[in-house]
Amino acid sequence: MKFFRPRSFALWAAGVASLGALLMQLGCQQTAAPAATPPPLAPVPKLTFNEHIQPILAENCYACHGPDPGGRKASLRLDRAVSALAPHEKMGPAISPGKPDESPLIQRIESTKEKEI
Repeated sequence: MKFFRPRSFALWAAGVASLGALLMQLGCQQTAAPAATPPPLAPVPKLTFNEHIQPILAENCYACHGPDPGGRKASLRLDRAVSALAPHEKMGPAISPGKPDESPLIQRIESTKEKEI
């Protein structure tokens, strides 16, 4: 009795693929295990100025844009939401709520130019 021996692995792989396709056409489908569903994501808390934004500004910005009028640069005060959201004398508000890409504060933080940061 002779056994079929393919000459190369490529021929063998092609034969296996053809056999798989033929079995699928005949209705012999391999049943896959159901995909595991990922756990639900935790709800994102609503951001507030006092709880989330102000601590970041206090650590990084208040030295130059805080409550001390003598040390304040560019007449920009960021320690109060009212001041940060109010139009600045040379441009609009430093922070545009809900529009981070339009907020000059974000643009300056992300800038690569030392003078703009």
